[in-house]
Amino acid sequence: MKGKDYHPFAQIFPEKDEATKNQKVAIVVVILSILLIMLVMPWFIEGNLMGSSTVSNQLKVRQLAPEDLYVKRAFEYEDVNKTNALRDEAIKEVSPSFEFDKKATYDSFSNLNNFVKNFASMTSSEMVSYLSDLNDDELLFVKSQFNILTADQKEEISQWLDQIGKMAIDAGFANSSQIIGVEEDGYSSIKIEGTVDNLFDKSNKDLKRDVSIDEILTADNMQSFVEDKINDYRITSTGYDHELFTVLLKGVLSTNLVYDSVVTSLERNEAYESVPPQNVYIAAGQKVLVKDSIITQADLDLLKQVEINKSLYSTAQIISREILIVLVTLICYYFFFTSNKGSSRRMSFTLVYLIIMLATLLLTTVLISFSDFFHATVLGPLLPVVFGALFLNNLTGSKKFGFVFTLQYAFYAALFPGTTWFTFFYIATIGISFIFLINYQQDRLINNISVLKAMVVAILMTVLLYAIQGFPFNDIAYSILNVSLNCVLCLGVEKFALPYVDSYLNIPTIFRLRELEKLDAPLLKKLKIQANGTFNHSIGVSDLAVAAAKEVGADENLCKIAALYHDVGKMEHPEYFTENQIEGDTSKHDELSPTISAAMIRSHVRLSVEKCREEGLPFEVITIISEHHGNDVISFFYNEAREKAGENTNVSIADFSYTGNPPSSKESAIVMLSDCVEAASHSIKDITPQKISRMVGNIIKTKFENNQLNDSRLDLTELKMIQTALEKSLMGKYHTRIAYPEEEKKAKMLNTTKN
Repeated sequence: MKGKDYHPFAQIFPEKDEATKNQKVAIVVVILSILLIMLVMPWFIEGNLMGSSTVSNQLKVRQLAPEDLYVKRAFEYEDVNKTNALRDEAIKEVSPSFEFDKKATYDSFSNLNNFVKNFASMTSSEMVSYLSDLNDDELLFVKSQFNILTADQKEEISQWLDQIGKMAIDAGFANSSQIIGVEEDGYSSIKIEGTVDNLFDKSNKDLKRDVSIDEILTADNMQSFVEDKINDYRITSTGYDHELFTVLLKGVLSTNLVYDSVVTSLERNEAYESVPPQNVYIAAGQKVLVKDSIITQADLDLLKQVEINKSLYSTAQIISREILIVLVTLICYYFFFTSNKGSSRRMSFTLVYLIIMLATLLLTTVLISFSDFFHATVLGPLLPVVFGALFLNNLTGSKKFGFVFTLQYAFYAALFPGTTWFTFFYIATIGISFIFLINYQQDRLINNISVLKAMVVAILMTVLLYAIQGFPFNDIAYSILNVSLNCVLCLGVEKFALPYVDSYLNIPTIFRLRELEKLDAPLLKKLKIQANGTFNHSIGVSDLAVAAAKEVGADENLCKIAALYHDVGKMEHPEYFTENQIEGDTSKHDELSPTISAAMIRSHVRLSVEKCREEGLPFEVITIISEHHGNDVISFFYNEAREKAGENTNVSIADFSYTGNPPSSKESAIVMLSDCVEAASHSIKDITPQKISRMVGNIIKTKFENNQLNDSRLDLTELKMIQTALEKSLMGKYHTRIAYPEEEKKAKMLNTTKN
């Protein structure tokens, strides 16, 4: 008794236990990698806004807030503006520090003593040598006054000049430009360190006093200082101008009160450091923005601070997220894996699915990391869902697998930083649109139009994303450009990569099957030369199979290729098959016993499988070829053997049965029925629609009664649809042509001439 898993072509389809084991290990590794990426995401997600990814650079002052934003966890931050303002005030309170310059003070006293001592006896030219710092007008004024002074007046001037000059030195004579600079900086006073009296006495070095700017002696207010002293001492004189005192002091004295930048900087640094940072406490749950309220600059500043202060999810949030991620991952994996039940590609498809998901998640991480480079304030248009959705759709030939990938990735995308739950609907809509709109089985023009339709959907979804989320439309052009380039690149990479993958895995994708359907393919070309009848028979079976497959939603391309190659084994001994025999010739089977004839007929299935395997045809095609006769009986030779053996001799039915398995798929059953119908159609004489219908019905009924369709997953309704499709195709092929009047007239004339 043969086991349930017995396969007559086991030597051609050896079990790849080691490969399957490696695939299982790879699947586990990839699943763990996917979970690792998603499970660690909560630890790296930036932001502290509850239930939102709205960011400050998406908003503007006077815009309406798109939603209510709350702080997830309490935090404290420094109000830098307030801190800087208080520190600026503290710095402003520190007056510029001035000090007496020792050398300048000494020089002033020395110059004053020498000048006063020699004033009465010096000539005008000698006097000018003391006053080198005066301008020409001032020197001219001094000379004119000096020349009219009497000796008594010179003596009087020298005495008062000595007294007032020492007062000026003690008060401090400052540079006008430095004082003007202090005033321009907004200060009304300066701080003077020490006095002239203790200039050489360090014991009172720390003595400091604040002096109003108006009280500081400079060249600009020297006149006022001198007049005050003249009034204080009631100095009266005749014959000279009191301005002479001012000009002489300006020429004799040096500026001895100078700005001390070092001390000033130190004091200001101390004042700066004395102001502590002004921290602001934000409580958990505090509302940052109120939906539909007008956003102010203060709101944006606070929102930026919330973004800067990262906050991890709470323990409960992390655990709940991780549970949800694990559940979604395992549910999608389970659905994908079980949906391939019965398929020899289950492990391969599942592994490819997981690898594409892992690669997409890694690429998503990179794109989000460099989102600023793409000018992306909205991340949805950057996410590469189109590639995986289309790749799996075309690789497996099933839209539901692309659909599952799209939903799983859309769920993952909604958990990445910078995305929202609306991103789920955004990504899902775009991915599903590309799956259902793009069909590579259509011609190029229609396919290009479908691509444009899908692109329009992506662009419209981007506009809706902005509108619903309340993002400003000033940068929507970047997002439209990003989503357009994203879709184009995904389409290009998918079309480039798919042929390499389906070739490596030998998967019957639409592209692989189109390569095999060319009638000048090596194996078909050889079949046409060596067994032309079989070649034409295969083309007929192919046409019938495609028509039937369309009716029940089976893979018409797979049926077409399997039908074209199902009898290539007949080229080894074409003369033993009816379609290759010339009418009137003696049949080769007349020379053979029924058992040998049955063996010759039966061998073509094995030979077809071997040749197709050598040619590298996909496993699915070879499986259909191996099942296109199932384990049915070769009734003609079986009945002949029984007739020759007589009633008293048992004839083994196994010797006259095909050794394949009954069809295990709809496609395999369709090829079997199409093969039988096409072959039988050539035996009908004076073919009519009624005869075709009766013939097709009998064939399907016989296959059904012989248990050849039990594993095909075809129900009675589908069998009826297949019967109708086969009948229509045959009727179209064998329709009788209407005889036109002119042709009938010509025929009669021809017959008359012959007679």
